[in-house]
Amino acid sequence: MHGVSTRPVDDLVKALGADSGISKSEVSRSCGELDAELEAFKKRPVDHTAFPYVFLDATCCKTRVNRRIVSQGVVIATGISATGHREILTVVLVVMCRVMFRKVFVYDEKRAAEVMALEEREAIRDHRLLYQGLGVLALVIVGFVAHPVLHYAPSVVALLGAGLLIAVSTVETGEALKEVEWPTLAFFAGLFIMVGSLIETGVIGEISQALADATGGSEPGAAMLLVFGSAVLSGVVDNIPYVATMAPITADLAHGFGGGDGVQVLWWALALGADLGGNATAIGASANVVVLGIAERNRQPISFWQFTKYGLAVTSVTVTIAAGYLWLRYFALN
Repeated sequence: MHGVSTRPVDDLVKALGADSGISKSEVSRSCGELDAELEAFKKRPVDHTAFPYVFLDATCCKTRVNRRIVSQGVVIATGISATGHREILTVVLVVMCRVMFRKVFVYDEKRAAEVMALEEREAIRDHRLLYQGLGVLALVIVGFVAHPVLHYAPSVVALLGAGLLIAVSTVETGEALKEVEWPTLAFFAGLFIMVGSLIETGVIGEISQALADATGGSEPGAAMLLVFGSAVLSGVVDNIPYVATMAPITADLAHGFGGGDGVQVLWWALALGADLGGNATAIGASANVVVLGIAERNRQPISFWQFTKYGLAVTSVTVTIAAGYLWLRYFALN
């Protein structure tokens, strides 16, 4: 409970109906009691029941560390038992960002005041265009959902939506084209051509098949190899074509282990490994390339190796945590 001041606690007490408020000594005493309860909560055993489902949620908050107010990430794990009972499993302060970006995470009173003075409504300069864009976006989403019935590919639906918005709005075509991320599109074109070539020549298939053959008939070994192998390969090859290539191989593995609910771990291993592994490099996921393009346009360029330096650290930790969860959920506690 470090960093809790009297004012927010006093405001909370008054909101609950106590007009007299609360004193500083009472706040300190209450926080001290909460510290002890929180510590006991964090160290309590959680083996009293099984949790088939665990959901992770993250947020950012201000806390006091060494007499300084800093930003800390908070990850909350919520477990749901077989009876539907929900329980908070753990609250962990994630210090990775604090360690990796310690030179940047410094409180600047002037910058904080500038941010608080921003008015979000001022960013919307054309309300009519906003409503037109939202209407076209709704139509595009409907088109995505109904594309099997309409017999239009999602790419065609997206292009039709872009053309419709240009037609109904007053924005000049040249002005709209200036906002297109042409370098990003060119990069994706080259990337998918290269990945397609690797798929057609059998390189990705051979690598994926080698991973499947290396399991040795062990389901735990297959799951661990799949999650870590997918993480490594998804950092080199965009995770979308990688998953498309690995899906039939994962299906063969699941069939070899007898199918059923027990092989869900293989699909979770593929999903978690490919998803989290895509954070390792700039080309591991499409979103990474888009973000780098936007950052460069805003004069905050992020180089490939700068991204990789932090991406590898984040990927290593998150994939290890995911692998540990899969091991506990499907093998150790099953």
